[in-house]
Amino acid sequence: MYIDLHGHVNKMGTFLYGNALKDSSQVNNILFAKLLALNSVNFEFGECNFTEANMMVKDKADGLSREGCSRVAIYKETSLPNCYTCLLYTSDAADDMQCVDLGGRRIIKKKKKT
Repeated sequence: MYIDLHGHVNKMGTFLYGNALKDSSQVNNILFAKLLALNSVNFEFGECNFTEANMMVKDKADGLSREGCSRVAIYKETSLPNCYTCLLYTSDAADDMQCVDLGGRRIIKKKKKT
């Protein structure tokens, strides 16, 4: 198994991108994400993506394809079926005293009216 960890600020929670595989390998691929969701309140199974289109999509910022990302490249070079990119929500909670980040769920502290 190969997992590439990335922090992001676009979507809440934690989720996986996986490769599009053939036959029962795809079932096992998706099952791993489902098991994570069943065992973690912070994992968002509905945000996971295991499509071939997601393996080929071009980045809006730099125009590069995800074919060059480690999960896709390692799968293509080794045929290792369980290669994932794990995206974890990060916030500025460590620097911002007005909120607390609890495992991907951002809780904003309400300011007291004075």
